[in-house]
Amino acid sequence: RAAPDDRMRQMEDRQRAWALSLATSLAPQLAGTTLRDALTAVDQDRPNLIAAFNRAVEAGDGGWALAFVAATWRYWQMRRGLAEGRQIMERALALDTPAGEEALRADAMVGAGQLAQNSGDVAGASVFFNEVLTIRRRSGDRSGVTRALADLGWLCWRQCEYPEARRQSAECRALAREIGDEALEALALGNLGFTAHCEGNLDEARAAFSASRELRARRGDRRGVAFMQTGMAWGHCRGNQLDEAEHLLTEAVTVLREMGDERLESFALDVLADVALRRGDVAAARAIIEHTLATMRRIGDRWSAAHALWLLARADIADGLVDDARRHATESLMLRRQIDDRYGEAESLMVQADVLRHEGRGEAASALIEEARSIRSAIGDRIGVTECEAATSAAASRPALK
Repeated sequence: RAAPDDRMRQMEDRQRAWALSLATSLAPQLAGTTLRDALTAVDQDRPNLIAAFNRAVEAGDGGWALAFVAATWRYWQMRRGLAEGRQIMERALALDTPAGEEALRADAMVGAGQLAQNSGDVAGASVFFNEVLTIRRRSGDRSGVTRALADLGWLCWRQCEYPEARRQSAECRALAREIGDEALEALALGNLGFTAHCEGNLDEARAAFSASRELRARRGDRRGVAFMQTGMAWGHCRGNQLDEAEHLLTEAVTVLREMGDERLESFALDVLADVALRRGDVAAARAIIEHTLATMRRIGDRWSAAHALWLLARADIADGLVDDARRHATESLMLRRQIDDRYGEAESLMVQADVLRHEGRGEAASALIEEARSIRSAIGDRIGVTECEAATSAAASRPALK
């Protein structure tokens, strides 16, 4: 007969085996068409899953912990919260990697990099993604190398290093075609679309998004299709093609809400709020932004929170709420500087300049516009530079709000 301590260990071993089996079985669904059901399943069993993870860490079982976080990182990215996910990742990666399990460690670091970059820690993400690329190259894993290049291309876009983003993404696309992986080619095309958008090449961006959407649709990737439609709509919005943007966003929001992806839904909603602002429907825009800002603060996505604050400052200006606009623009600028988002920094500087223009402080506004123009020129944002040049003359002539 087993002693009580032995029986306890056996019970804990069974719980850990069950938890890892559940996590790994749900992992493909967290990136597939059954996303909402998979998220709900993790929600329901989360306390038991975390308990099993804690016991594995206490036991020093690095193989179990790495396999668990490699399977579940998308859950924290889309649902629970980036800070909690990063803490779990850190504990798993601090354990010794079992011999011969270097590829498993790389799988976990993919998730660690994604959670880091989505919380605004691009430097930390860069360390993870570059280490993943080294491991994949060393093992001769061509698919893994291609995925690592996709992640690095995306990260370069987030860092506003657009030439390098193009280089990494183009190499990723070429390798994806060589190995016949349409999913990875779609990632590369999406990266190229966002890069072209921020460079002000809107036609090129829409073509890349459209091509990526077609590949994703062929695979039944509804979430990916909705994300690419959001990218296309972002370009339409920036080009003031508002009807086209609204049509794409309405479809995207419906799909992302059905799938339970709060982060991407919030991004699509914020672009929809931008459409409303450009149409003069400030009340509709404000209702959207206040909802998405609360969501992004809860999740811990600083990039998206800063974007929402920039939109909210614009709504404040439209409503004549200069003090609120200054506060929201200042917080947006602070967040964007923290995460080294120079594209966003220029946007926030422009809305701060708009606050000064409405106060009749044209000279101070012009200084901020020039600072934004310098940033946009440095990163290669052609449309942004043109916007700054057009705003310079307005800064001295705009009357103050009474």
